[in-house]
Amino acid sequence: ETTLQELDRVLGDEGADPRAPVPRPHILVVDDDGVNRMYARQLLESGGYVVSEASDGVLGLEAIAAADDLALVVLDIEMPHLGGRDVLARIRRSVATHALPVVVLTGLEGEGTEAQLMELGADDYLHKPIDPAHFASRISAVLRRAGG
Repeated sequence: ETTLQELDRVLGDEGADPRAPVPRPHILVVDDDGVNRMYARQLLESGGYVVSEASDGVLGLEAIAAADDLALVVLDIEMPHLGGRDVLARIRRSVATHALPVVVLTGLEGEGTEAQLMELGADDYLHKPIDPAHFASRISAVLRRAGG
């Protein structure tokens, strides 16, 4: 008895070009702390992602509007000009970006903070300082759930 998986293995995907490069997910890191942005970028790039950066919420929203291939946003909460909560709210209100995965990265501690951010629409929540293994696994899981 032959299964569909066996047929795919033997025949291959006739429409796929085996030499075609696999697109790498594009992630935007929005954080006012340059050291945190650089560290997140290094971790993400070493994981095979394409990374863009924005140093505050206003620039983050501009980068989101300008990019047509974003797979995920890593978003700090405490930033000048426009904070992460406001950025997250705008992302979720927009028809163009309402489904864009957002991982909140923050140094804020406090009872209810995580629940509040998840209620606002964050897909996941990570504490600063960044733990490399935890960061990588959470980013990967959010992208997997989003189909990216």
